[in-house]
Amino acid sequence: GSSLQAYAMAKFISDLGFECKILNYDEYSGNPRWKIRPYIENIQWIFFRPLIYLLAPSKYYYLHIRKQQYTKFAEFEDTFYNLTSPILTNTEALRKASSSFDALVCGSDQIWNSTAIYIDPFYYLKFFPRNKRMAYAPSFGKSIVPSYNKKIITKNLKEIKYLSIREIEGQKIIKELLGKEVEVLLDPTLLLNKNEWSCIGNGEYNDKYVVFYFLDSPTDETIKKIKYCTGNEDVKIISIPYIHENMKNE
Repeated sequence: GSSLQAYAMAKFISDLGFECKILNYDEYSGNPRWKIRPYIENIQWIFFRPLIYLLAPSKYYYLHIRKQQYTKFAEFEDTFYNLTSPILTNTEALRKASSSFDALVCGSDQIWNSTAIYIDPFYYLKFFPRNKRMAYAPSFGKSIVPSYNKKIITKNLKEIKYLSIREIEGQKIIKELLGKEVEVLLDPTLLLNKNEWSCIGNGEYNDKYVVFYFLDSPTDETIKKIKYCTGNEDVKIISIPYIHENMKNE
């Protein structure tokens, strides 16, 4: 989701006639613990692949798909993103890379996770001049801001000159914290039309298919309803971004 949002946001801005770049920020730099999982998975895939294949086929299948996902994401970014270079890992590097920018936009996606233990200042553009900061349809991902994050999130929001939000619940949060109304705007992916999305597709699926996108693993009841809706037709079920063996048509 966030990859397509970044692409759509950048394309929309470029189509308005502006030169647009995406800051190549290493999101793990603010919290090194986030690197642990992909690091372990990479070790498992490189050194223990045959053993995992014999002892835990489902784990092997998972690692195989994850490896493909990482590769595909990297290929997509290399092809369609106008990224700054090199990778940015600290405030000084971010400040230097954006020093010539007329404005900086954050959003969309759940970049303002209100319950996170660590509030990354990058996603509030803290390294950039206040009067040039813009937030396009970001999300808090929740309907509340816990007491332990209210002070810092309120401060961060106050320092963004141009504010908008993606959901009504987020609009209510900003109203509570800042005492002002902000616009609820479309997710960036919906700013592009069908033809604009088709031009970057690879046309891999020519037969009938249904795409489902889940933020979390779907419940058994959800999977049952999906199978009911597709009926007995020969329809391919594509589930993004999770891998679900029990979602395959029977």
